[in-house]
Amino acid sequence: EMATAGGWIPIWYEFLLTKFPEHAEKSKEVLGTNKPTTVQIFENIENDELCKKIFDEVCDIVGSEISNLTFRTLCTGGVYLTGGVIQANHEKFFASEKLKEAVAVKYAFIPSLAEVPIYYIDVQDLPFRGAFEFLCRLI
Repeated sequence: EMATAGGWIPIWYEFLLTKFPEHAEKSKEVLGTNKPTTVQIFENIENDELCKKIFDEVCDIVGSEISNLTFRTLCTGGVYLTGGVIQANHEKFFASEKLKEAVAVKYAFIPSLAEVPIYYIDVQDLPFRGAFEFLCRLI
């Protein structure tokens, strides 16, 4: 979960710059910087090879976690995703072949799990709701 959090995405990018230095110039040209934000990275997955690599890895991790959760808990009612990275890029995520492949790996063991729906929660104030719930429990 931490590896796919928005704050870690630029750190991945910096790591990939050291691993694939041949992409550094083109990336800097496309993004305008060698220290892009998460938003810049996900906005340029079609234009930049390093951004695409990061997006594919995030899709792979999220897809694996979805299938793991479904397999472990048999949550036939659905899996609900939330968070800023998913929320801002949900159309790209759900269209990604990498995500579909990663989800399908565990579903080969129990084919009925392939019917489990995957949703994303599109709520802008979710962190505030969580903080409110936490405070209510303290009282």
